[in-house]
Amino acid sequence: MANHIISLHGRFRDEDGTEKYVFESGDGIIEITHVKNKGGIAVFCLPTHHYCNLGCKFCHLTEEGDRSKPMNPIKAEVLAEALAHILNVGVKDDRALFSFMGVGEPFLNIHLIHNLYEIMKEKFVELSLALATMITSSKPFEICREWVKGGVPLRIHFSMHSPLDKQRLTIIPASAVTVVDAVTALVSFKEEAQSSAEVMANMTSFHEDPTPVEIHYTVIAGVNDSDEELAEVIALGQKFQVPFKIIKFNPTKELARSSKEEYWL
Repeated sequence: MANHIISLHGRFRDEDGTEKYVFESGDGIIEITHVKNKGGIAVFCLPTHHYCNLGCKFCHLTEEGDRSKPMNPIKAEVLAEALAHILNVGVKDDRALFSFMGVGEPFLNIHLIHNLYEIMKEKFVELSLALATMITSSKPFEICREWVKGGVPLRIHFSMHSPLDKQRLTIIPASAVTVVDAVTALVSFKEEAQSSAEVMANMTSFHEDPTPVEIHYTVIAGVNDSDEELAEVIALGQKFQVPFKIIKFNPTKELARSSKEEYWL
């Protein structure tokens, strides 16, 4: 693997042992979080872009960042070099989960996921992949289905945040696929992944629920916590049978966690 010019800008540790690494490269910042709450598994929360300017309503980057900054995709070789640095400073786990849920949108740099997997898979006894996407396009699902058909262990989390298309567009301006079409594509991917014994063995090894897809929803006060939205979420769940998970909202200056969150749960 060729060396690229990156440098460690900072390393920060939370009380629970979670570590955040900030690297600088010629194309921008790379932030990687090493989560240590999954016994025997090194969990890395990875970015797909050096910056994100998509303007999602609930995102701290939207509130505090500069949307004129370019959204440069991260190269797999550069991200692999940053990960190699982290591994060299004392990661002892021989199993790893690469979770592409950091800065950026995976479906806008989809080949990064597979390219990084090919570079890094020999460094672990077992490696699993996950990504969280707003589903800005349904085309990357075709690529992902081919991956799992070939045994690549990938789990996809759909960041829904509203089941109502018009409302979702105000929350996630980059969303260009209807919710029904997005969930339909998600189910098609799920069926392809479940047809691979290799993929499902990996899912069972890494996750309490081995289902290779999940829908994420953050309940925000006055934004996406209406009774209409809850009813539609229930209807979608009954129709498509996809696991649904409420993600606790990290409040911004303008937005607050909904008082209805427990009711939704």
